[in-house]
Amino acid sequence: MEATQELQENKIYKPNPKKYANRKKKKTIEDTYDIKDTVPLEIGLGFINTFKSTKERFPLKGTPIKFNSLRLRTFLEKGCTCKVCGRKGTHFKIQKNKTDRQYHIGLWSDDDVQMTKDHIIPKSAGGKDAIDNMQTLCMKCNVAKGSQSMEEFLKSRDKRWKITHSLKHLNS
Repeated sequence: MEATQELQENKIYKPNPKKYANRKKKKTIEDTYDIKDTVPLEIGLGFINTFKSTKERFPLKGTPIKFNSLRLRTFLEKGCTCKVCGRKGTHFKIQKNKTDRQYHIGLWSDDDVQMTKDHIIPKSAGGKDAIDNMQTLCMKCNVAKGSQSMEEFLKSRDKRWKITHSLKHLNS
């Protein structure tokens, strides 16, 4: 603190409050979604299984929900666990993006990370929007994977882990 005051007094360092005034704050779930209710995993999967072949909306806790999406079928058929880190989807939330008109259900983990469907072979590499090209990932792993194939992503992740791990040993 004293060094900063000394720099300010000698006019070497001047903090710029405008620089930090426009900095975006980290978005919270509440900033992105309007969450209406929570549904246990088993009940949500039961609704998906029952209504997966119809385009109609069916009420879940009084809210009309469409259950035939590829994302929900991925959770039903491929499981609710992230294929990269092992995070488990434990419950559904009845939610909508702030800009959407209709509610849908999203799968979430206990530590409030949303679960997503991911293309095993990315669409940019010719992958299809089909259930056999889908897997469940948490949002964090999906963002980290980006448009890489799963094989490329795991290789790059292993290289980063080896470098980080060896640096930790060098520093200790």
